[in-house]
Amino acid sequence: MKIQKQPIFNCQTFKDSDTFGLIIQIYAKSNKLNRGKELHGRLIRAGYKPSKYVDNHLLSLYAKCGQLGYAQKLFDRMRQRNLVSWTAMITALAQSSRSLEAIKTFCRMRVSGQRPLLMNLGSWIFALKLEFFYGSFVLMDCLLLTYDVKES
Repeated sequence: MKIQKQPIFNCQTFKDSDTFGLIIQIYAKSNKLNRGKELHGRLIRAGYKPSKYVDNHLLSLYAKCGQLGYAQKLFDRMRQRNLVSWTAMITALAQSSRSLEAIKTFCRMRVSGQRPLLMNLGSWIFALKLEFFYGSFVLMDCLLLTYDVKES
């Protein structure tokens, strides 16, 4: 007798992004990268339209599971990013010792018009601490952008 592995769910069964986001969040917290990738693939094949909510959870999944390449691709393809998106990407880069990229991403966030909250600065400062010398030059450029300081 041959037993077939049945999927846990069908993408047609659940149609709201809250459900998908919750499932992806559970996979991220339990470090089940393959399950999350499987769901991501099913969503794409089912023609599911991206949402910031689901994309942010996917971004966190890939980042928490050490798949920065996937996280970066997803982040770059996101049509709309919010503070959660930016913070997840900056934190993932900083925690993976890619501090210069984290600093540059923070500056990109500022250029996009997104304003950081105090809690978001923690990841950025962590990255800056790792990349102090070069980061200090990037910091100056970013601060000039942040406060609209013009060169005289």
